[in-house]
Amino acid sequence: MISESEWRAFAELFPSLGKTRETELLIKRLGLIRRVEEGNILYRDGDECTHLPLVISGELQLTKHAESGRGITLYRVDDGESCILSTLSILNADSFPAEARTNTPSTLCLIPADLLRRLIDTDEGWRQFVFATYHRRLSGLIALIEEVVFGKLDLRLAHLLQKLTAGNGEDLQITHQQLAEELGSSREVVSRLLKEWERKGMVELHRGRILVKNQLFPQEG
Repeated sequence: MISESEWRAFAELFPSLGKTRETELLIKRLGLIRRVEEGNILYRDGDECTHLPLVISGELQLTKHAESGRGITLYRVDDGESCILSTLSILNADSFPAEARTNTPSTLCLIPADLLRRLIDTDEGWRQFVFATYHRRLSGLIALIEEVVFGKLDLRLAHLLQKLTAGNGEDLQITHQQLAEELGSSREVVSRLLKEWERKGMVELHRGRILVKNQLFPQEG
């Protein structure tokens, strides 16, 4: 059951998903608001997908792991967004194909599988939202594949560090394994690059953090 205050927060972030009184009442009665800590695993690869998570606050990270232990970040779900892999798993009655983990303390609205199917069948706002989310995520995954297949890892790592630090030389709290998952590479390869950059004075490496210095990173050409 969703309270009135919780509904107002939901409706502000997802205005197209509760336009009719019938849909609003269904979501209030059958939806769940769940507050979870950082690092909570919502779904593991192969789990049954019982609910669609809609992020009210916080962030979900979707990661695919190989048997070797290597992983790659597929996408993140921020405030006002939903997880398209959850939607597809529910609609296809299939298992969840990745890992969904909270990156920060998060508040989620969980829509039960049966309710999601009903809303997509009966509510135009929900259908349009699902199609728009699918298009956006598919475009992002295509761009990710292009980066992994065609991009140079040193340039991609440099651009990622600059993005994460906003180019201002911040002390970045992140592990080599997390960077590897972002890039779809191995921790060993990322560590070798970082150690080479440290020898050149471009970064300082510490346990669980990286100091990115105000120096030029590798450029194409």
